[in-house]
Amino acid sequence: MKYAAIMFDVIESRKYYERYDVQNVLMNCVDYLNNIYRYTIKKDMVSSTGDEFQGLFFHLQSAFLYIQKLQILIYPIKLRCGIGYGEIKYDIEECSSSAFDGEAYYLAREAIISISGKKVIRYVLIQILSMINI
Repeated sequence: MKYAAIMFDVIESRKYYERYDVQNVLMNCVDYLNNIYRYTIKKDMVSSTGDEFQGLFFHLQSAFLYIQKLQILIYPIKLRCGIGYGEIKYDIEECSSSAFDGEAYYLAREAIISISGKKVIRYVLIQILSMINI
């Protein structure tokens, strides 16, 4: 079965004077959206390292809408995001998203790497869509 993996991080997070406040806002918004999208999420969006997050969705559309809403909620904080659509290597219920592996995660990571250093948000969306094999 194919899933949509999301990976994102805060752009230039080290430049924020109050990084703790940024992290707190982000965590609260992620928790809020995890609750709203609970029926479309296979694995909750969780912090994998610092200001990096990842999660796994049953449907590509839900993953895309999740990120769109998150960007609205946390504005003016900017995110670099990748969405990968594909298989996962194993499905262990007890594990969080950060422990999962597979094509969906590889493609999401590849999308983030390909947009690093770019400043235009529309480019992010183009890269995401170009990485998805539907």
